[in-house]
Amino acid sequence: MILTEKYKANYLAGFDCRMATFRNNMAFYGHTLSNGMVLGMSGCLSFIYGTPEKNRIPYYTAVGITDQTLEGLSSIFDTYIIREKFDFENKKNILTTLKKNLTNNVLVNAAINRPFLNHLRTGKKKSDFKIEPSNIGFHYVTITEIKGNSITFFETDYRKPLTYDFDTFIELWFFDKVHKRKIVDPHQMCDGKYYTILPPTIKANQDKFCILFAINKVATSFLVSEKEHYYHGIKGIKIFFEEVQNWNELTDKDTLINSIFFLRILEKNLSGGGFGRKLYSFFLSEAASVLADDNLKSIAIEFRNTSKLWANFIAKITTVENIENIAKNDFTVFKKTAKSYANKIISAEQKQFEKLKKWVDAK
Repeated sequence: MILTEKYKANYLAGFDCRMATFRNNMAFYGHTLSNGMVLGMSGCLSFIYGTPEKNRIPYYTAVGITDQTLEGLSSIFDTYIIREKFDFENKKNILTTLKKNLTNNVLVNAAINRPFLNHLRTGKKKSDFKIEPSNIGFHYVTITEIKGNSITFFETDYRKPLTYDFDTFIELWFFDKVHKRKIVDPHQMCDGKYYTILPPTIKANQDKFCILFAINKVATSFLVSEKEHYYHGIKGIKIFFEEVQNWNELTDKDTLINSIFFLRILEKNLSGGGFGRKLYSFFLSEAASVLADDNLKSIAIEFRNTSKLWANFIAKITTVENIENIAKNDFTVFKKTAKSYANKIISAEQKQFEKLKKWVDAK
């Protein structure tokens, strides 16, 4: 109960489960950060475009934040992170390890299946659960208490603690051991994965050099980095717009429709808006205050404006009407919309990151 109340007192709803759980674990230790600051200090803002051939899943995807946020954050704040996986058959060991961590005031962040959790939260039967095409990965929640046969934990966007019996939580946690998903990200399996962190030793968000390091990492990587397995940075944005304008009736419809659905989730729900640009603008504004630099504040405004461009573009191409047209092999509106936004977004992205790089180089 003590850990649950302490966690709740410092809780902040998040956007990305990795960063939200990390942020709330840090707050539990008395180190409070905004969502924007967590994203910025991770050094993981980018743009990554993946095709079915290069993706871990058979869809076209566009994300604004890499999946290395836990690594980036634990490094810059100098907090020790442990990433492990439990054995499904050894439930006794799971309970023993959980209790040991909680007794030592160490929270456990478990990788569960969120769609199944949402299904259970609405009071529906387990047998009625259907696995949709978007159910492909895991979702971190934070365990704060074990009492008898029940486990209490927090979601990343729900302030009140949730409590389930041990067997139900195990089914959430080991979803891929109990159920079969047609499509799954092999690096995000719900098979007993979890992570823990220890108290941080560096107040990186208040340190000039840590902030500059995080900004330089993002700006440099975005403009010059070449990645073997996916399209990254400004190059990724250019290839993204080239390819979406070439989608046609020969492209697999199920893949396209699921991909377009994913674009909306990835732009809005899993990045804080505008593929992370909105939250990054908040980070730059906070960093500008720490560094007492008005030039950085002006760059923050540019990121905010770019986030609006992305949000408007994605909103227009993901309407029900647009998706229905594509299902009928009518790409007219889709291609027209993509063409009208391509140069505006590419230009805005290039300009803001070049300004950011020039600013940080001068420091």
